[in-house]
Amino acid sequence: MSAQTAAATSEAAAQPRSDFLAFVDGQSLNDRIETALEAASVERGVIRKGTIVDAIRFFGENRSPKLLVVDLGESHNPVTLVNDLANVCEPSTRVIVIGSDNSAQLFRDLMRLGVSDYLVRPVDDVSMQESILAALGAPTDAPSKVRTGKTIAVASCGGGSGGSSFVANLGWVLAHEFNRHVALVDLDLQTGSLGSMLGLTPTSALADALDDIERVDELFIERAMQARSDRLFAIAAEQALTDDVRYNPELSTRFADLLSRQFHYVLLDVPRAPAAYSHGVLRAADLRVLVMEPTVSSLHQVARQLRSMDAGMSKVGTTIVLNHARQDRPKAISVDQIEQALMRKTAISLPYDSGVGDAADMGEPAAATSKGKYVAGVRSLARELIGEPEKKSTSILGRLFRRKGDQ
Repeated sequence: MSAQTAAATSEAAAQPRSDFLAFVDGQSLNDRIETALEAASVERGVIRKGTIVDAIRFFGENRSPKLLVVDLGESHNPVTLVNDLANVCEPSTRVIVIGSDNSAQLFRDLMRLGVSDYLVRPVDDVSMQESILAALGAPTDAPSKVRTGKTIAVASCGGGSGGSSFVANLGWVLAHEFNRHVALVDLDLQTGSLGSMLGLTPTSALADALDDIERVDELFIERAMQARSDRLFAIAAEQALTDDVRYNPELSTRFADLLSRQFHYVLLDVPRAPAAYSHGVLRAADLRVLVMEPTVSSLHQVARQLRSMDAGMSKVGTTIVLNHARQDRPKAISVDQIEQALMRKTAISLPYDSGVGDAADMGEPAAATSKGKYVAGVRSLARELIGEPEKKSTSILGRLFRRKGDQ
């Protein structure tokens, strides 16, 4: 990783998250918000002149606050704008929207998108104070008010099938091309390679968490995550090969739960062993991706994974990526042979690209610089993942990878 990239990473990691930020148009709203903040004892609050359009533009480059107030202004498409805002804000950000439309339908639509409250002009002091106090005091796990991210478990079916490279590149594309907040977690504590692929130094955070799972909370997560950029974060470990690591399924579940409140997507790089632990991670995830090579042994591993899942889980919420991680071999099996054996379609076939491995050796995902077919395939998956397919498609990914709150 270059000195310039390292500096950018350090700067991103140091960027603080404010308690409160507002984008409103009008002095009267400004005054009412200031009064409400004083009543709520909020010290780190900033009020900017503008509307939701300005907020969307601002959070495309900056971290979102814990509580955000936005003014719809004269917008004629508030639901679309609020959805766009949600896509650039961290999922745990609570949002209060101010507008002029007093329709019950708009209120229901905004609540469905995860908005904490909708205030109709003219807004009085009491309404503003009650709304801000309620948002600040609401429990962090209130399901009706928190737009959580999606947890995706990625498992390599066979040695060298390229699961970690897939995680690194998918994470990069989601974060840097689609402006999503993304967390990558390498759950292989001893032989994982995700950290090195991103140019990050492994830490002891996951090992520390195993020793005392009860200490894993939002503060622990914030300190443990390493910033690759302002939107891409990761956590990876490198315990000694001689250590007796005892994996606890509760650890990955707790990490995923906490991270999904702060990130749009949480990508879990699942270790191959111990098998019971890996399978538990796959079962607990919102979505599962099985990455395989075009070999009989890899096909066998995929078939075993699918058989070990219940019928509903294997057919809905699980997809297969065929990755030509190594140069084509004469005995490589075809896509048709794979699909006939599994009696299901593969999501996509990623071609061999020597640049993927070369980039990983330099601590940089290939997606950061490459325009090759491998990255194009990952980008296509990412588009379907966020519900923005390049063209109308009948692929299963459109159904599997629809974001929570977009449905």
